Amino acid sequence: MKMKITAKTLTTAFAFSLLAMPWAATAQAPSAAPNAAAVIQKIRALPNFPTIKDVRPLAGTNGGVLEITAERGQIFYTDSQARVLFVGPAIEVATGKNLTSARQDELARLEWKNLPLGDGLVWKKGKGERHLAVFTDPSCPYCKRLEEEFAKLDNVTIHYLLVSFLGSNSEQINRDILCSANPVEAFRAWMTAGQRPDAAPDGCTKGEAAARNTNFASANHVGGTPTLYFMDGSRMAGLSPAQAIEERLQAVER
Repeated sequence: MKMKITAKTLTTAFAFSLLAMPWAATAQAPSAAPNAAAVIQKIRALPNFPTIKDVRPLAGTNGGVLEITAERGQIFYTDSQARVLFVGPAIEVATGKNLTSARQDELARLEWKNLPLGDGLVWKKGKGERHLAVFTDPSCPYCKRLEEEFAKLDNVTIHYLLVSFLGSNSEQINRDILCSANPVEAFRAWMTAGQRPDAAPDGCTKGEAAARNTNFASANHVGGTPTLYFMDGSRMAGLSPAQAIEERLQAVER
């Protein structure tokens, strides 16, 4: 009986294989893979495989599993002889840490000065002495839920970088928000109370800021929303609780 191979099948198989591996218990700093050139040569033979940027041992596997980073930040895994290719999250058994997500965050670091903050909306809570930026989509339910977590923070300035990952509806809402008399109020009313802004007047071009943010995000490995950036360049992807955000803000201050 033949098994139908899907992305879910590969992910499940990979997670199970890591759990079963005796070396998966303790992470260690990775170093360059000694046979990287041979691995790259084999993987490149696969049809339509993206350009390979780096090959290195996956932390904690003593070289038994290699991590392959591709040009757009995609991460793949293979055995030391490149006989099998895996996709999916690598979980460190001892801690439950998602090594794949952590590596993606590392790859996606951005210097604060390089973020398109000029195309963002600024909301200050309290003194606003601490700063974070968030790529957010008006059609994203997790982005709306993140506002509940932001409300629990204090002494923070949030730079909202509106993007339109979720299609034409997001594009229109972003345009309506950015062309309103008070874009920050319009944005927060939509995200927290579902109050849709008035339609943008004809000829308003302020919505182009969202298009620029979307292009910037796509070019810098921001594949989904919400995605937060902090002043030290670190990233936090997805819906995160206020406590985790607060801890990162405090870490940046130290």
